[in-house]
Formats: sequence, C-alpha cells, structure tokens
Amino acid sequence: MRAGVVPGDVSLWINESSPRGAIKLLGLCLTTLEITPDGKIATIELPKRFFAEAGASPEDTEGIVNYGRMIEGVLVSALLKEIDAKSTRVSMRAKPGVDVQAVAAMFGGGGHKAASGCTMPFALGEAKAKLVSILSGVV
Repeated sequence: MRAGVVPGDVSLWINESSPRGAIKLLGLCLTTLEITPDGKIATIELPKRFFAEAGASPEDTEGIVNYGRMIEGVLVSALLKEIDAKSTRVSMRAKPGVDVQAVAAMFGGGGHKAASGCTMPFALGEAKAKLVSILSGVV
C-alpha cells in the first residue's frame, strides 16, 4: 500500500474479472441445471458444443460446479463435461457429511470427501443418469 497499491482495485481485478467466453459458458451451463425431486442433488451439463458457442476454453469451466451446491438444500453438485460420444468427465462438490470421493473412486477417480472427480465411460446423458442413481444412495 505504501507503493500506491489500492487493495480494493487489486481485489476487483483478481476476483471480478473473467473472460467474456467464461461468462457465456457459465450462462449456457446454467440452462442445463437440474435438481433431483428430493432437492439434494444438482447436476449441470457441459456438452462439447458449448465451448464453441461461448467462445470459451476448458480453463473457463473453473468454479461452474459450485453453482449447484449454492442452492439451499442441495448436498451434492455435479458438473458433467462431455469428452466424446463415449466418455464424460465428472466434477463433484459436496456439503459436509457427504463423501463424493467414494463415488469418484467407483470410476477410478479421486479427490477428497468434499471435492472429487472421475471420468465415466458413458455418453453425457447416460453418465448423468448413472451418477444421479449412485448419488441418490449416498445423500
């Protein structure tokens, strides 16, 4: 601060500055947000075509998975990213008391109880159905 740095300006630059493509990608992803009937599981889909539509890159997916977990009552949020016609990358975030690491481990993935990921050998829609079925037994 003695050198003239304004903390508020630095905070704004770091925390509130995103590429246009990242915001467009977030918007597209949020249109796919679904919550299970019991309100405990949120899923967000990311088909490959969204990257081109938004002008975004894979780095622009950072933090998208957290939006589902922000919803009152949701215990687990999952972001399902289409890799190709036969595989889907899954990122999961959980509130305390839910172990998503155990779910990720079923598919060779890892992480920790509150944040884990894996690659499922299924197309996006099938991966989502299987994941929700498994998570329903966990929450």
